[in-house]
Formats: sequence, structure tokens, C-alpha cells
Amino acid sequence: MKLEDITGWKNINPFKKQSYTLKLYLAKQYSKLIPPSKIIAVTGTLGKTTTIYLLHSILSSKMVLSKLEEKGWQTPLDKFLELASLVFKISPRVEKAVLELDPKNVKEVNGLKEIIKYNSLIITHFSDIKDSFPDESEKVADAFEELVKLLPKDGTLFLNWEDPQVRRFADKFSGTGIVFFGFDEKNCHVWASNLRIENFQTVFELNYGVERVEVRSNLLGYHQVISMLAAATAAINLGFSLISVKKGIEKVESLTGRMQIINGLNNSIIIDDTYDGETKGFLEALGTINLIPARRRIVVLGEMSSDIKTSEKIHTLIAREIYSNKIDLVLLGSGRAKFVEEELAKLGFIPERMISGLQNPAVVSNLIKILGKGDVVLIKGHPNLKYSEIVKKVTKAKR
Repeated sequence: MKLEDITGWKNINPFKKQSYTLKLYLAKQYSKLIPPSKIIAVTGTLGKTTTIYLLHSILSSKMVLSKLEEKGWQTPLDKFLELASLVFKISPRVEKAVLELDPKNVKEVNGLKEIIKYNSLIITHFSDIKDSFPDESEKVADAFEELVKLLPKDGTLFLNWEDPQVRRFADKFSGTGIVFFGFDEKNCHVWASNLRIENFQTVFELNYGVERVEVRSNLLGYHQVISMLAAATAAINLGFSLISVKKGIEKVESLTGRMQIINGLNNSIIIDDTYDGETKGFLEALGTINLIPARRRIVVLGEMSSDIKTSEKIHTLIAREIYSNKIDLVLLGSGRAKFVEEELAKLGFIPERMISGLQNPAVVSNLIKILGKGDVVLIKGHPNLKYSEIVKKVTKAKR
């Protein structure tokens, strides 16, 4: 792949081009010395970063690890440059390197394969992108298929059984090392059972063969169990015991903006899920707060990530889910959140329980007025809305 083909290359100055060209060239040469067995690659449209943090927590007790931190990438070029930097950190003393791969098309995969090779690949989710971005989903699917094809025949492919779109990637692998994780005991090598929410923790039984341990995780929500299972399955495949896996998972605290539990104004509880605007993540978060004891359940929602062609459909679906759940008050942002307002009104949602068309300062002022002891507030919206700033203000503000 030519550097000129990478998005973002044309916009940099000639001096930087020379520097980047040399850096990527050296990375390609150095990568030839790294055995694929050292690399665990993680991809998916949801949950991959959490999976990486969990893997590090589990494996670090017995291994020297390296990982690729996300640093606000803006273009595919940023990804390649950061990946190139990581390659140089994979020294002979590093036993495993865990990489987050996020290709949007086959061309990006062609660039990735020049500087990294792996013999383990985890795919967490895919179906959610098909609903929100139908025009992009085919390109991403082709990219994921290409990642699978890059696995050597003696490699291992770890797949989320619960996502039908992920399951089908098994057909693209030429090897036999396919391992499923999920909730289905009959079809999964590693599975979770008896899920429940207790004291803002996710509790479940982790199963492998006839072995079983109870896990009490600080990662809130059943949807986060998939990331825990992905990390657990990869660790078990490396020979780690269920007890070691349990300890590693339980050490991980909520990640910033991902169902993060924060003490709010007037002894309320804020659930900060502002990291992304994924529809699937919101629907899962909505189901989670229904399982939490609360005086009132409040949702603060801005417009979500979606293709303009599917925006009304996605936001209408969100409104129906809000209506069918035990939500006491809804604060809506502007823009495409209007579709949520319109659908809730059609469904007969009590007008006094909904405030719409709010800019961020108005969201904050309303929350300051209404929050009280025992309230649980879920805050979610596209990252561009900067709802994380709302979180900061309602967790620090005083009456």
C-alpha cells in the first residue's frame, strides 16, 4: 500500500512526510522480527477498548505486555503512525502485545498488514453498525473479513456467538481454531450464566467446561459481559485459570465515559456513558438502569451516531425503548433528538416528564434544580455534543 493512499497524507507538510515515510519504513522492517504469536489483535464495532483493558489486567500478572492506547485518532494515518510507534516497543522481552484494530475498509487493512502480523484475533461486535450506518457496514464487513483472512491456519479466531454478524466470520477463516464466547452453553467454549446487577456491579458465573467461578465486576451492564468473556476466553486459551481470570476482571474499574458510576449532585448517581453515541450501547444502558434501585430514573439524551438516511428510524427506535422502560424523566438535546421527542409524544409519554430542545447549559441547570437523593441519571449522546462536560458540572455543582 502506498502512503499516498492513506487518508490524511495529502494534508501534511513535506518535512513531516519525509519523517513519517522513514518511520513507517523502519516499522515495516522491524515488524518482520516480531513473531505473530506475540500479537493478540482485537477488533469490533463496540467493546474492543474495554476488552483490551481487561486482557491487560488478566495477563499482566504473568506476562510482560504492551498495548496500543487510543489517543484521539482523527485519520487512518494517525492509526498507522501510532501502530508504528508501538511496533518498536515490542522488544524480545515482551511476551504479548495487545492491539486495537479499527479498519473502515480493505485499503486500511492492506496498510495494517504491512506493519503487523498476529495469530490471535478477537471480534467483539458488528451488528450495531449495520443498523446505524448501512452504507458503511459493507465496507467494514469486508475489512473484518480481510483481518480474518490474515490469520495463519494455525491461528485462533475468537468470536462473539451472541452477534449473528460476528458468527458468520467463522466461514472466512481457513483454519480450525475457532473459539466462541457468549451466553449459550451449548455453542460457546466459554460462557456466562446467572447474570445480575448488585450494588452497581455486574455479577455472573464464568463457565469453562465443568469449571465455574463467580465474577463481581465494576463494569456495569450485561452488555459489558461480552468484553469480559472475550478477554477471559483469550486468557483461558493461553492457559490462565478461571481464578486468575476472575481476579483480573475484578481489578478493572469503570472506564471513563463507559457506564462510569459517579456520585452526583444531592446524593444522586450519575451514569456517564458519553464516550460514544452508539445506539446499541444506549439500548443496553437503558436496560441496565431499569435493574438498579432508584427513586427516579432520569435519561439525558442527545442525538446519536447514525447515517442521515437512518437517523429518524434510529431515534424513533430509541424513543420506543424509552417508552417501554421505567423512565421517570427525559431531558433531550436539540438536532436529531427531535425525532425522539416526536415519537414519545405519539406514544403518549406524559408531557410533564419530558423537556426537549436543550442546549448543554440548559441541561445542567435543569439537573441542578431537580436532582435529589436516590435519583439515577443516564447521560448519553454523540461525543461531538460534549456531554462529558455536563457530567463534570452535575457531579461538582452545589446548591
